[in-house]
Amino acid sequence: MAQHGFAARPEETQSPQKNIQIDPKALQPDRKPPNRFSAPVPGESLTSEPRNMLFEKPPQFTELEETTEFIWDQLNKRDNTLKLLAMLDKQVPVDGLVKTILFSGFASGKWTPDLAVLLAKPVAAMIMSIGKASGISVRNKTEKKSKSQKDLESIINISTGKTNG
Repeated sequence: MAQHGFAARPEETQSPQKNIQIDPKALQPDRKPPNRFSAPVPGESLTSEPRNMLFEKPPQFTELEETTEFIWDQLNKRDNTLKLLAMLDKQVPVDGLVKTILFSGFASGKWTPDLAVLLAKPVAAMIMSIGKASGISVRNKTEKKSKSQKDLESIINISTGKTNG
């Protein structure tokens, strides 16, 4: 019996996920808590040898056309295409894939952040064309933003008394 003399309902006594077993060792950290004094000193990164990171060196690509051709070639490699199609099939938004591709290219020293901004639309078009050619319904998050922007504008127009037409 539960509190106040009422019997508990069967759905309250049974766990919906019976098969989940938690290892008690997983809940207890096996390492010591971090020492606050072992953190880097502010400005310490400025004293290390410069140009150690790939993105601190001159990029491999500086021209938009050359870079788009490189990305297109990379996307059309069999393994990369299969991975891309699997993600598109799972409804991963195109803009998320574009950001991932562009950031990894910047981090690996392929191009600059400025060139990455210029590459965003062409890379999105490449990904959407690959998805559509395979018959996959492509989810583009920016389409939803533009629709919500139109909805917001129509609400503003209604509240201010403006009409379209």
